[in-house]
Amino acid sequence: MRWDNQLAIALNEPPVSVEILPGDFEIWAHHAQTVSNPSSSVPHFLSIEGNLGIPQKVLYRTYVAAIEVYKQCRTRRDSLVTDVIDGFIQSSAVILLANPGHQSALNTRKRMVTLGHLDASQELRFTSALMTHRDCAKQSILWHHRRWLLRFLYQRGSSGDGIEAKDDIVDEDFLINHYIPTEIIASELEISSKASEIYPRNYFAWSHRFRCLLALTKTAQVTHSSHSLDLIKQESLWIRQWIERHISDYSAMQYHQQLSTAIQQLDPEIQLVLSGTSPSDTPRSLALSLVQTYPNHEALWIYLRNSIELQAPSASTDPVVETFIRDTLAEASQLDPGTIQRRLAFRLALGSTLGKSEMLNGALVRDVMDGKALVEEIKS
Repeated sequence: MRWDNQLAIALNEPPVSVEILPGDFEIWAHHAQTVSNPSSSVPHFLSIEGNLGIPQKVLYRTYVAAIEVYKQCRTRRDSLVTDVIDGFIQSSAVILLANPGHQSALNTRKRMVTLGHLDASQELRFTSALMTHRDCAKQSILWHHRRWLLRFLYQRGSSGDGIEAKDDIVDEDFLINHYIPTEIIASELEISSKASEIYPRNYFAWSHRFRCLLALTKTAQVTHSSHSLDLIKQESLWIRQWIERHISDYSAMQYHQQLSTAIQQLDPEIQLVLSGTSPSDTPRSLALSLVQTYPNHEALWIYLRNSIELQAPSASTDPVVETFIRDTLAEASQLDPGTIQRRLAFRLALGSTLGKSEMLNGALVRDVMDGKALVEEIKS
């Protein structure tokens, strides 16, 4: 099973980040001579301060060789001698960089972790490096693999934490019954943020973030840790800023609603501690503000509708919301038909949400009818 495994060794160290460079190594050779150590053991790719730059053709050639090594190891998987273990670990690293949806390679690395041949913390760092590459950041099974590692590392919780301990790794995709240190949760949130920047509107990164949030709120509920509470506060402020900068990222808006719901389910005394954040940080108030500023973004209308649904039935008596509902079509004649249709859809959906107010429903019907007539007029 001899092959050029230098890339595999570099990936398993692991690096801080990974970038796939266009072309072959010859294009980048002069960079390697000036910025890398001439005696470096990684002559076919760049390594600068722990950041790997791998020419695309080099990766593809190495991937073909890694597949062959992986196949040979599978034929000998019943006798896990040293060269088979090393072959599995090294070949699977290259395979996952080139093909991050390779389920067999991930399962092999899980097996190596379970048997003690691969350190789980190092595997977390390896997946962190993979997540800096766009094609990897959008892979759901890589995020699932990361949560599996967290459950493996923290399966028993810590002494006296009060969180239910697990004797075995449970086949489930939540972290809520595992005590995960706050600094580890903070690291996961940061990785999720970077992945969402690399691959915009990254649903799987936000889903991972939500599962980490549930673990965080569970820890705060049980331990009342000041570190956990501070991180929840930071998260509340951060998500508002993120949405203001990414007004088409509906996954982020959904996460904001989930965060608000999770906080509302905490004990009253914890909610009191967290109440230092501004009321304008609520999903409803932020959605109202953004819809008025950017009325052409459909994601914001869905965000507003769902945020009001979270507060129903109390939202039907909120004068701010009611005023906005009544006035939302007032300037329809100055808007394009697409915007009008989004507003009409919002009003129709909201009518069922606020169905307890007959007077408001009557106003909704009249506004919708007037709006439809206006749309037809513009179309003609």
